[in-house]
Amino acid sequence: LWIGTGAGGVNRYDWLKNRFSHYRDNPNDPADISGNDVWAILEDGRGDLWIGTYGNGLNRLDRKRNRYTVYRYDAEDPRSLGHNSILALCESRDGYLWIGTEGGGLNRLDPRTMKFRRYLYDSQDPSSIIHDEITVIREDRRGFLWIGTNGTGLERFSPSTEQFDHYFPDPASEGSLSSGSIMSIYEDRSGDIWVGTWGGGVHSYDWDSDAFTRYRSLEGDLTGLNNNTVLSIYEDESGILWFGTQGGGLNRFDRSTGGFEYFTEADGMPNDVVYAILPDQHGNLWLSTNRGLSRFNPRTREFRNYDVSDGLQGNEFNQGSFHLSRGGEMFVGGINGFNAFFPDSIRDNPGIPPVYLTDFRVFDEPAPLEYAISATHEIELSYAQNFFSFEFVALNYSSPEKNEYAYKLDGLDKDWIHAGTRRYASYTNLDPGEYVFRVKASNNDGLWNKDGTWIAVSITPPYWRTWWFVLIVAAAVMAVAILLYRLRVKKLLEIERIRASIATDLHDDIGSTLTEVALFSDVGLRELRSHSGDGRINETDVMKVSALLKEIGITSRSVIDAMNDIVWAIDPKNDSFEFLLLRMKTHAGRVLEAKDIDYEITIPDEISHLRLPLAFRRRIFLIFKEAINNILRHAQPKAVTLTIKKERRQLLMTITDDGAGFDPARRHQGNGLRNMKERAASMNGELAIVSAPASGTTIHLRAPIP
Repeated sequence: LWIGTGAGGVNRYDWLKNRFSHYRDNPNDPADISGNDVWAILEDGRGDLWIGTYGNGLNRLDRKRNRYTVYRYDAEDPRSLGHNSILALCESRDGYLWIGTEGGGLNRLDPRTMKFRRYLYDSQDPSSIIHDEITVIREDRRGFLWIGTNGTGLERFSPSTEQFDHYFPDPASEGSLSSGSIMSIYEDRSGDIWVGTWGGGVHSYDWDSDAFTRYRSLEGDLTGLNNNTVLSIYEDESGILWFGTQGGGLNRFDRSTGGFEYFTEADGMPNDVVYAILPDQHGNLWLSTNRGLSRFNPRTREFRNYDVSDGLQGNEFNQGSFHLSRGGEMFVGGINGFNAFFPDSIRDNPGIPPVYLTDFRVFDEPAPLEYAISATHEIELSYAQNFFSFEFVALNYSSPEKNEYAYKLDGLDKDWIHAGTRRYASYTNLDPGEYVFRVKASNNDGLWNKDGTWIAVSITPPYWRTWWFVLIVAAAVMAVAILLYRLRVKKLLEIERIRASIATDLHDDIGSTLTEVALFSDVGLRELRSHSGDGRINETDVMKVSALLKEIGITSRSVIDAMNDIVWAIDPKNDSFEFLLLRMKTHAGRVLEAKDIDYEITIPDEISHLRLPLAFRRRIFLIFKEAINNILRHAQPKAVTLTIKKERRQLLMTITDDGAGFDPARRHQGNGLRNMKERAASMNGELAIVSAPASGTTIHLRAPIP
C-alpha cells in the first residue's frame, strides 16, 4: 500500500510484513514491557495479559488501556515477587495467579490484594516444596496444581489443604519418573496427566495405581519416541497426542496402535526444536521453534513457515512461552519480546509472481544476443559452447529473499530441480541436440507460478558428428573393408591354387618320370648282369654300363628326394614352423641312425609357434639338410648336436660334429658350403663355420626373424 502525504513524502506499507503483532521493550519508553526475554505468557479471566521475563520481573498488560504494570523482587518486602526470572504462569479456578520462578520458589498472587505469597524449599520441613526452581505449572480438572521442577522431580499441590505430594525420579523403577527435570505437563480429555522431561522421555500418570508409564527413545526401536527431551504436549480432537521435542521435531502418538510417527526438517519443518504446540479452530497446529513459527496441517501434512521477515519477534522462541486465549488469540514469546495474533488473520500472499530470465552466459561470460534474454525464445550454440548458465527472477517484492525456484532442462533432466532461493542454473559438457530450459517460481508464501517461463536451446554438432558425415565415413569404411577383403581372398586363393598346382605337377609328372628312370636303370642293370656270361657282351662293357646305370639310379633317387622336399615345403598342409621342425628331427634321426651316429636335438617349444614365411622356412631346411649331408659324406663323426633357439628377433641354428674337421682357410669350398652361405645371405643372415683338423666342425646360422 502506497500512501502519499501532504508534507511527509510517500510511504509504503507492506501488510505481509506485519502479520504478527509484536510487543517488545523500547529503551526510550519506560512505560512498556520491562524486558524482551519472555519465558511465560498468560491471559487471565479479566482479559489482562501477564508476561514473565527472564531477569526483569513480571508484567501485567491492561490491553484496554495499553498500560503495563511491572512486579519485581524486593528483598525488603516478603510479600513481593520471589524472583525476577519468571519461568511459568498458571491461573487457578479460584482466580489466583501462580508463578514459577528460577530461584524464588512457587509464588501465588492474590488478585484482590496484589500481594505475593512464596512457597519455598525448607530442608527441615519434608512437607515443603522440593525445589525453588519451577519450570512449569498446570491445573487439572480436580483442582490440583502439577508443578515441575528443574532437577528434583514433580509436585502435586492441593490449594485447599496446601499439601505437596512429591514424585521423585527413580530411573531403576518403571513406575516412577525417569528424570527429575520437568519440561511440560498436560492433562488429556480422559484426565490422564502427561509429563515431559529433559532426557527421560514422556510419562503418563495413572490415578488408580499412583504410578507412571514411560515412553522413551530406545536404540533400535523405530516405532518409539525419537527424542527423550519433550518440551510441549497437545491432544487433538481425534485423541492423537503430539509431542514437541528438543531435536527430534514433532512426534505423533496414536494410543490405539502404540506407535509414534515423526515430522522433522526433512518433512518441511523450519527446525527440529519444538517449544510450543497451539491448535487453531481449523485443526492446524502452530509450532514455535528455534527457527521461526510453523503452521502444520495434520491432514495434508504440509508446513507453512514464518520467520522474522513476517513480523515475528525473532526466529528463536523460548520454552514454555506460549498461550491460547479463550477468544482464540495466540501468544508466543522469545528472545526479543512476544507476538500476538489470531490464526485466521494470517493470510498468505495471493499474488502469483511472473518469472523472467535475466541473464545468459557462456563460459561465465555474457553471451551476445540479438534481443534481451527475456524477449528471446531460442538460442543456437555451437558444440564448443556447451558450458552455459541462466539467471532468473520472480517479480515478488514482499520478502523477495523468500522466493523459491525450480528448473529443468528438457532433454537432460527427468524431474524438476528445486533450487530453493538460488536464482541461477548452469550446465556443462552437454551433447549436441535440442533442449528446452524451463523455470518456475513461488512468492514468499509458497504460491507457485507453475507455468513459469522457457527458452529453447539448440547445440549444433561438429561436422564429424553430423548424420551425413557419419554416413559417408561408414560407407567409405565399408567399401574399403570389402575391397581389401576381396583382394586378400583373391590373393590367398591364387597362392593356394599355385602351390597346390606345383605340388601336384611335381608329384605326378616329375616324380613319376624320375621314378621310372630309376626303375629302368635297375632293370637294365639286372639284365646286363644276367647276360654277362653268354659271350655276347664282354666284361668291360658290362662294367661300364653297370657303373653308368648305377649312377643314374643314384642321381634319380637324389632328384626324387629333393623333389619330395620341395613338394613338402610348398604343400599348404605343412604351412607351419612346427611341422618344419618335426621334419628336421625326422630327417636327422633317420640318416644319422642309419650310420650309427649318436645325435642330440635341442629345440624349445616356444619357437614352434612362430609364423614364418614359406621362403624363410625352405632356406632354413635346405641349409640344415646340406649341413647333415656334409657331415655324413666327409666328417665320419661319432656324435652330432643340433640346437635351434630364438634370441630377441633372431633365429639361431647351431650344428656341431666331433668328426675329422678341416682347415676352412686352405680347403677349397665346394658347392655345398657355397650354397649354404648364399641361402643365409638371401635371409639377411650370417653363416659361420668353425673347424680344425681332427677337432670337428661347428656351423652357426644367425638370421633375423621376418
